[in-house]
Amino acid sequence: MDSNSSNQIHKCVTIDDYIDNFSNQYSNQSKPITQQCQYNAGRNQIDTLKNYTVAAGNYYYSFPQQNFHSQITSTKQSLKLADWVWPGGIIPYIIDKSFTHKMRYNLQQAIQEFQNKTPIRFVNISDEQQYNQYVKYYRNKENASYVLWIGRSLKEREHAVYINENFTYGTYLHETMHILGFDHEQCRQDRDNYVTVQFSELDSHNLRFQYQKRGFMIGEYDPYSIMHYYLNRNMTSKDQYKYITFGQSTCLSDGDIKGIQLVYGKSQCTYDVYGDKYMEQDYFECITCWGSDSIYGACRACGITCHNGHKLILKKSKSFFCDCGRQNHKIQQQFQNYIYEPRKQLSEVDFKVNQQVYRCTFDIYGDKYITQDYFECITCWGPSSVYGACNTCAITCHNGHELIYKKSQPFVTFVCDCGRYNHKNQLCTRQATQFKRVQQLMYLCYDCFDIVHYQYNHNGNIPGVCHPCAMKCHKNHNLRFYMLAFNFFCDCGLEDCQKICIAI
Repeated sequence: MDSNSSNQIHKCVTIDDYIDNFSNQYSNQSKPITQQCQYNAGRNQIDTLKNYTVAAGNYYYSFPQQNFHSQITSTKQSLKLADWVWPGGIIPYIIDKSFTHKMRYNLQQAIQEFQNKTPIRFVNISDEQQYNQYVKYYRNKENASYVLWIGRSLKEREHAVYINENFTYGTYLHETMHILGFDHEQCRQDRDNYVTVQFSELDSHNLRFQYQKRGFMIGEYDPYSIMHYYLNRNMTSKDQYKYITFGQSTCLSDGDIKGIQLVYGKSQCTYDVYGDKYMEQDYFECITCWGSDSIYGACRACGITCHNGHKLILKKSKSFFCDCGRQNHKIQQQFQNYIYEPRKQLSEVDFKVNQQVYRCTFDIYGDKYITQDYFECITCWGPSSVYGACNTCAITCHNGHELIYKKSQPFVTFVCDCGRYNHKNQLCTRQATQFKRVQQLMYLCYDCFDIVHYQYNHNGNIPGVCHPCAMKCHKNHNLRFYMLAFNFFCDCGLEDCQKICIAI
């Protein structure tokens, strides 16, 4: 860090060629290639810190068949982390005698915060000669604080951290995050969506390097990260984020904590850490489990572990969460049910009895929004839609479907869409919304729409069909999943569609 900057973060020296191999947290990742190739396990490197073997190698798009259980509770099983990750999240460290009493206090507070909030554990050592890699904190007399390496380096024994005694508490967190393997937040590949970075001809190479895009991205862009610089003459926010504070030097942000959990925690599955939050990330389309062009996918960690030996296609998405983690890492289940064991199909008599005993909340209250538990039905409406069924309809009308239970929350109200549909399954969502634009899955049918002509006549808008129509009306067509649309109604059966909508 350099005190000349408004947030005292300016100089964090790293090695260019080391960052070239810093693209993800799972292996020594070479530059990706477009063809399939086999996993190549090279010579083993023994790490005496935890007394176990770390295999060096490369992976790309396909993996050898191994005996994996149908349910994997932790993606760390069989997942080889990259060399830059400290084994077991254990950091051997030593403090140089040049550290002042105040500096020791700040460092111990920072270490305590890491240990209270993350899986990282620090071990204060006295004899560094007993360790292959360790961290040493030095007092820096120059007006800067910095590290020489991001993450652990097998080439270096000592990982030095230089801190100026006048710098604030946040500096100790910031530089230690570098040691753990985390780069500056403004160096993410997607930073241009949030900030604008500019330089003058007089700006040095070292300054430019602090903003250079590189490395892999973990989670969503986090302006509150301890790794994010404050806004300054070289970096300004986009207009839509002008009221957001970028950068802070007080504590680890929620994004920092989750990032550490993803790399060093029990599971490296992005769903296990971030839940069903859509975010930009690489993922694998698993042909073995879900077929071609499905809406489902597995994050990188699950692709390497749970779907090892399967037919995989590596893709990139700006809006994705891991479906493998969502179904508790049970593979080849075709999403029969996300949470509960598949129920037996009700007989006609049982169905009528259930309808007589339990009444749909829509049949009772109509379209009045009330606080209640409900089920998201993947079979009828696809994941992450705005539609849902009440408890009664889930037991009766949607029995045996792919369901996700959603518990009621204060100030969150719901109307049963199944009752609104007169308890008929897989009907075109346009019927319920009456042409209102809502959040739902959107598919493109190349057989029924002249998309270019449609865009020309509709101000560049794209025609699409909802999930029920994709499953019924366009099932055998040239159909592609397009996106989770946030402002869309179904065009199936309308003027520009060559297909009559039968999902009504």
